[in-house]
Amino acid sequence: MELIALHRQFTALVSPTIRKPFNDLELQLVKLHSQPEAAAVTSALVPLQESAGEARALVDNLITVAGRLEKQTTFTLAPVHLDSVVRTAMKSLLPMAEARHNKMELEVRGKLLPVLGDEQRLVEGFQQLLHNALKYNKLNHYVQIICEMRHHEARVQIIDFGVGIPPNRLDEIWEGLTKLEGETAAKRRRTRLGLALARFIIQSHGGRIEVRSSHGSGSTFTVSLPALVEEV
Repeated sequence: MELIALHRQFTALVSPTIRKPFNDLELQLVKLHSQPEAAAVTSALVPLQESAGEARALVDNLITVAGRLEKQTTFTLAPVHLDSVVRTAMKSLLPMAEARHNKMELEVRGKLLPVLGDEQRLVEGFQQLLHNALKYNKLNHYVQIICEMRHHEARVQIIDFGVGIPPNRLDEIWEGLTKLEGETAAKRRRTRLGLALARFIIQSHGGRIEVRSSHGSGSTFTVSLPALVEEV
């Protein structure tokens, strides 16, 4: 039912939301042509690439959710190492990180036991979490990713140093669509489907996502998944 609700929210809002990134692209391209100086070109490239990334993420989310509803896709479970999953997700987000002059720093603490999961679906979940971290992180900074064992769980923390989330908004980030205070009218139609989809994937694997944030000081998303006692 949760996935169906996400699909309904997305399709109800997709038309105006999906057009905005492309409108941004066109506007920035006009600026590039009218201001050919190197400094102007460089300053325009960052929002240009960010908008392209947002457009791709929206389309990917739509295809993923719609495909699961149509085909009733099930998870294909096998032993999976989360550090490998995270590395794959990081690789796919490198263009976005470079556009924002950010680095993604991965720290693996000790030996990780595998989890029972669908590797492709888990990669999708971590892509959404990393996309969110990069999007709201400071420019010219880094996102820290820590993989470790905690008791009988494999844990991944994704830490950014961006704007953070007001305490009264923490619960809303898991909703399909959230309006954030202080943003312009154009930015208010900001989809949070990615975070909701990430939570759905993690919870479907018997895990959980927790968020800790200080408004103005960044956010930490913690994913915990039950580990297999023995590798098979």
